[in-house]
Amino acid sequence: MGSCQSPLHSVPISVMKRHLMMTGGLLAALTGTSLRAQPAAVADLARIRGVEGASHWLVIVGDFASDGNRAFHRDAWPTIDSLYVRPGKLRVAWINLPNDASKNSLIAAEVAACSGTGMKFWPVHDAMLREQPRWISLADPTEFLQELAGRNGGNPMLISQCLQKRQVKAFLQSDVARARRRHSCGTRVHSRQQDAARRARGRGDSFGHRACPPGGTLALP
Repeated sequence: MGSCQSPLHSVPISVMKRHLMMTGGLLAALTGTSLRAQPAAVADLARIRGVEGASHWLVIVGDFASDGNRAFHRDAWPTIDSLYVRPGKLRVAWINLPNDASKNSLIAAEVAACSGTGMKFWPVHDAMLREQPRWISLADPTEFLQELAGRNGGNPMLISQCLQKRQVKAFLQSDVARARRRHSCGTRVHSRQQDAARRARGRGDSFGHRACPPGGTLALP
């Protein structure tokens, strides 16, 4: 799977919309079941934050075990959330790119996605990054992360069932495949107008590939 140093990545809005609309369809094709029966389809919606009419998207391609993601959540996210997300200027989505060299990274991604099957992805996301030092070195953090999720709004029964049945396995694989195929480091926030211009130039389906500066920068609208 692999992960990137910077926690923030850019995608055109058209790509993001296709990802959000097609993930469930891909899961249905892989499993041969109805989209409506897929807990992963609920998890797909749960990882979006902000009002539907926001003019800009911020896409975070992230790893719960990453120092960069934790630092961003601690130092930058409160300001972004209060000034841009809550007022309806920015809509945020999380795409999973766990580090395949870290078992704990993979487990955290699955527990967070399973929390999303009960529409509680973001409270659990926040708690996981906040409490990262407590679970990052555990031999098996599954029980700790399940309890952490339960204390932060996650439904213990839904999460346990999701983990036992691997209900978000294909969902996470889809995230990783898309992120690895197209991900870029750094940050770019796209407006609907910018996205329309990219589509007109025939570039609506490509990520902007960039080098990975330490920590990246964020150009807010």
